Amino acid sequence: DPTDKDFPENSAGVRADRTLPGNLYVWYYDWRRDNVETACLLADLVESIRAATGARQVLLVGHSMGGIVIRYYLRYGGRDVLRGRDCPLGSGDRHARINRPGAEAVAGAVFLGVPHRGSALAFRTLVSDFTLWRVLPVTLREPVFSMPSAWQLLPRGRTDGTVPLLVEAGGEGVRDVPLYTPRTWMERHWIFADWSDPARRVFLAAMLGRAEAFQRSLDGLKNPAEAKTPRLNVFSACRPTLARAVLTPEGLRFVGRDDREGRTLGLLAQRDGQR
Repeated sequence: DPTDKDFPENSAGVRADRTLPGNLYVWYYDWRRDNVETACLLADLVESIRAATGARQVLLVGHSMGGIVIRYYLRYGGRDVLRGRDCPLGSGDRHARINRPGAEAVAGAVFLGVPHRGSALAFRTLVSDFTLWRVLPVTLREPVFSMPSAWQLLPRGRTDGTVPLLVEAGGEGVRDVPLYTPRTWMERHWIFADWSDPARRVFLAAMLGRAEAFQRSLDGLKNPAEAKTPRLNVFSACRPTLARAVLTPEGLRFVGRDDREGRTLGLLAQRDGQR
């Protein structure tokens, strides 16, 4: 029952622990926004909690994309390192603390089902509509197209822009496809809109460029600020998730990790086994 938990909005008379101030905070944020902007707001929230409770450090728990925001915050605080800009919130010492790596204010972090290497589902949502419960058509491409966070959840790329998830199968075998090149998206008509509008092309290039820069900011396992924070990753094996996107003459097909039917996926499995 949420009314007996240590949420600060619950009165002392109903909380399980009445000897301390409420110390369990649930943060609702606009998940459509750029994750760097969200990290800025998280940094401001952490400073508010520390000021209200007198705590030197907090414990953070993040689910799915929330864990990605936490990782960025641990490394850079609220600062936009992609553009070299400070988070504009706070003033004086508070502003300085908001823009320092958040790790010094965090005693530990728990990640629940966080897509650290990106999400095939985010890619599928950007390039195709789907049917809910195999009955109800759901059209999400147009609204999702304008959400920076969806682009930042794309599968992580290599230095040449290709990603292990996206491959093309043809007469010459299987090859990786650059995902962070606007030309790839326009040639394959992955976006719903009419690309004769130059502004749409500029927006596509900006989203892909920003997403790639955001992912690079999280690359490397030995970031000093993040590495010193105790972390726990919790995952589930209850339901298979999408693992590959395969371009075939018939179109784009998303497959699970254990899906190996057909010649195309057989070639893919053979190639992966040779690496």
